[in-house]
This record gives sequence, structure tokens and C-alpha cells, in this order.
Amino acid sequence: MSWPPTLPDGIKKDITRHSPSHKYLPPQVGDEVEVHCVGTLKLSGRQFYSTRDGGQPYAYKVGDGGVLEGWDIGVQTMRKGEHAKFTLAPQFAHGDDGSGEEGSPQHVPPGSVVILEIELIKCPMREDLFEDGGVVKLEFKNGPDGRQPRKGDECQISYKLTVEGQGVVMASQHAVYKLGSEQMGQIAKVLDKALSTMKRGDEALLTCQPNYTFGNEGRHGGKVATVFLALEQIYEVHDTSIGLKDRAVLRKRIRESDTHDRVHDTARVVVQVKSVTANGGEKLVSEPRELSFVAGNGDVCDALEGSVLLMKQGEEAVLRCESSEAVAGGSLGLPEGLQTPVMIHIMVVRFEKVPEKWDLDSHGRVVRGRERKEVATELFKRGRIRLACHLYELTADLFAKLEFFKSEDQKEATELRRVSNLNRAMCMLKLGSMVTVKELCSLVLREDATNAKALFRRAKAHVSLKEYDEAIQDLQRLLEVDLASKEGRALLQEARQLRKRRDEQQSRAFAKMCAGLGQMPERVASSDDDTVVMPNLEEEYLKIAAKHGLPLSSKRPPRKPEVVGADAQALDADGNEHMESEAVRVEEVEHAAVTAAQ
Repeated sequence: MSWPPTLPDGIKKDITRHSPSHKYLPPQVGDEVEVHCVGTLKLSGRQFYSTRDGGQPYAYKVGDGGVLEGWDIGVQTMRKGEHAKFTLAPQFAHGDDGSGEEGSPQHVPPGSVVILEIELIKCPMREDLFEDGGVVKLEFKNGPDGRQPRKGDECQISYKLTVEGQGVVMASQHAVYKLGSEQMGQIAKVLDKALSTMKRGDEALLTCQPNYTFGNEGRHGGKVATVFLALEQIYEVHDTSIGLKDRAVLRKRIRESDTHDRVHDTARVVVQVKSVTANGGEKLVSEPRELSFVAGNGDVCDALEGSVLLMKQGEEAVLRCESSEAVAGGSLGLPEGLQTPVMIHIMVVRFEKVPEKWDLDSHGRVVRGRERKEVATELFKRGRIRLACHLYELTADLFAKLEFFKSEDQKEATELRRVSNLNRAMCMLKLGSMVTVKELCSLVLREDATNAKALFRRAKAHVSLKEYDEAIQDLQRLLEVDLASKEGRALLQEARQLRKRRDEQQSRAFAKMCAGLGQMPERVASSDDDTVVMPNLEEEYLKIAAKHGLPLSSKRPPRKPEVVGADAQALDADGNEHMESEAVRVEEVEHAAVTAAQ
């Protein structure tokens, strides 16, 4: 249908409230719809019909003749949620016969123009996926709220493809499908587009023209196809590595939960570990085990600590661990040095909800920050660098906005943020993320430009990144603050040596490059050196005059004196006059020559 739709003469439409969404198409003949309608006479304004008086919308099938013709035509131009006013000529309303008994509230006099105010409350949800009529999606069932899958996501789907006149030609139950993989040929474009508009639990029927399925050739060519499609699960994949997001642990959700609360740091969690395999097949845990622990306290391995965060009760996931260190230790009891990848299947059985950051007041955040900093420090001493780094980050985040805190809490909040950023920088040095170290130390130095630890740790990051000039600058500033810093002096000496070595290497490379250029070729032709001599115009004038017997003096007017400074404008004027006199002389000579020739 073209938009806006064209109505026949005798029906006028005025939209009084637009639909909240324009992605869905208007109803079609045969659709079941529900509307509210209020009818009034245009001439008198008297109301003769209203579904709102009874409080219940009117349900009917489009095109079955159960309502006025103008009403039926008008609804086919509306979208769900739209309000519109239709002015109907008599032929589209009650015609020349009118309606109802004369004198009754429902009476419509013969030949009356009526106004219908219609709200489309419910109708089948059709969507033109490619906005060309090639694929129309009809929603059958709506699942719970949730996000829609994106390109690269794996989904569990069921589908059935039926070709007109040939029955079912493709079908599958509970299949795993990856958006954007093109694993189903031409039909994949349709599935990708449809799935990207659906949520878990949605079901839809797709009506596809031949150019979106089998084309016009072959056994199924030239025929309309329909696809029943159900989106059962979305297998989201997240990087749940803690401390440093390096994809050491990936969490793939295989079953979603309909609950809303999620696991947060400090919550007590009960997790069921269903299975653990290593190196593609070796079973390390074959029977389900339940583990109870406080998130973030280090009672379980890093893989579980990071992956359980933000999961919901009843949610299941498979963890793919590319680091043996991420699965070692803790109450799960996996040995060190396992061959990767290690696959862990987990489910959150239950957890205790804890106040989140935005639930805490000023003092509550200070107390939480103080406790988590102490836990992080103990974890660092035990060698749990990643988990300590993660807790330092959470602690600093509690104090991101210092203006939130009361005056009596601001001093401690400021100190906790500073210490957390410094300690996280120390962890990042060990994890090798030098860019993050620079960022964290710079945050500290903005508030405390003489902080020795921040200067030293940023200098170490600069050295690792071969930014020797910046490192030397930080270390010189450090020694101004702390003259007795042995580590600072040693690092300064190292930075200077490294810079000298780099400069020498660059000098040798430059000399080698220049030597490779060789000698420039000698000039052979001398034409470029020839001097261009301007002709003597005075001699030329005299030659022309003598040839034609013309009287012409060879004396030039006296040259104007040079002018400088304030008389520059006069100099310009003199120059212009001199140029004009030369032009006059040339014109005189040329005129005389022409006259003599005649």
C-alpha cells in the first residue's frame, strides 16, 4: 500500500493522534480488529453512536460488511494506536434511507453527512521488512521483554518454509542459527532481517515474494513462500574476563531467565556447576555440583567470579576459558596448568540481592568502598591480581562523582578514589596494560600533581611504551618531590640509556638511508643556464622612426626620484604615469608606421 493511502471521493480523513510506531502496516481484509468509534451528525453535531459509552471496544472482521462502508475503508488506512476523524458522504454512511427510528438518539436522517472518530486499538501486527513489499512479517506471538539479536549472535530457532502449491520444503526444530553467517543461502537474508526485529519467545509468519527466496528459476521458482519462524533462545556472548578484557573468559548464555534482578558484587550466590571439560573432551566434573560464595571475595576461580556477575536466577551459560590461570584454585578445585580451552557449564540457582551503587547514600558508599579496598588488598597479596584489579575498579567507581557526597564524607571519598586508582594502576602494570596505567596515573596527578607513586608508575608505563622523553620528564619531577627515591633514580638512568640507544640507532638508520641515495647526476645540457636578454625599447623606437622618416627624439623623460616611507603612495602614482607614457610612445610609433605604409 502506498503511503499516505488514497481515499475515494466522499471520505475525508484527519489524523488527530498518530500511531506510536510507524513500522507496522494497516489492517487488511480478513483481519480481526478492535476499535472505538464515536459517530456524530456533521450538520447538527448530535451523537448517534458510541462504543465508549459502554466502555468496550467493538471487534469485527475487516471486509465482512458488519460496519459502514466508510468505516471499513477508513480503518484500512490506520495503524495501531492511531486516532482519526473521518467525514463520510451519505453514500459511504447511511445513504438516502438513513438509520434508526425518528426521534431516537440513534436516528440518522436520510442523506446525512456523518463524522466518525475512530481509534484502532488492536489489529494483526504486520511489518514490511525491506519496505518494498517483498517480505511481510505477521507477528503471531509476543515473548517477554528483552533485547533483539544482533549480527554475530547465535540463536535457537524453529522454522518451516512452505512454497505455494508444493507444501513444506524446509523445516527444522530447535536449530542453532548464527545471524550474518549466510548458512542457509538466499533465505538467510530473510531470516537475518526477521530475527533482528524479534525477541526471545516471539513467533512470526513471513510472506516472501520469489526474489527473496528461490527466484524465478528451478523447481520452486516464481512462487510465493511462507516461513513460520520462532525465536526460542538468544545465545549472547560476553567477555567476562576480570581486571583486563582480553577474552580470556567468554560467557555464552544458553538459557535466559524471565526474572529481572541480577547478581552484583558482594551478593551471596549459589551456582550449580553442571559440567567441566578440558582440551575438547576430558571431563573434570561429570556430576552437577553446587557452590555457595560471596561474589568478589575470591572464594572461587576468576572465571566464575567474573561470569556470575549480572546473571539472573535460573539463567544458564557455558564459559569458554582460554587461560588455565582463570580456572585454577578456589572451591571448584580444578588443578593448575590445564590444557585449554576449558568449558564450564553453570546455572545460577539463587542469590541474595544486595544494594547496588545507586541504592547507597553518601556514607554507605564510603563504608562499601573501605571494605572492598581491604578485600582487594588481601587478594593482591595472595596473587589474585585480576580479581584485585576488578575490585579496585568497582571501588573507584563508587566515588566517580564527589559532589554526591556530604561534606563530612568527601575527604575519605577522595582518598579512597585516589588509592583505588593508584592500586589499580599497580595491577595493570603487572597485567601489561600500559595505556591504562597512564590513564589512571594521570587521573591522580590532575588532583595531586606531586604524587610520587603516580609519577613513578606512569614513568614505568612510558618506558615500556618507549616514550622515553615523557618518562624522563616524570622521573625528574619525581626526584624533585622525593630526592631519596632509589627506584626513581635507577629508572631515570635506564630511561636515559634507552633514549640514547634509540637516538643512535635512528642516526645510523638515517645515515644509511642517505648513503643509499648516492650521487646526484651532473648537469649535461646548458640550455637551462642561458640568459634571457630583454630588448632595448628605445633603440627599437629609433629604428622604426628612421625607417619611415619620422621625427622622434631619442631622449627619455627624466626619471622620477625614488620615494620611501610616507611618500610610497606617490611612488605608485609616478610608476603608473611612467607606464602610461611608454604606452603612448609605442602607440605613436605604430600609428606613424601604418600611415607611412599607406
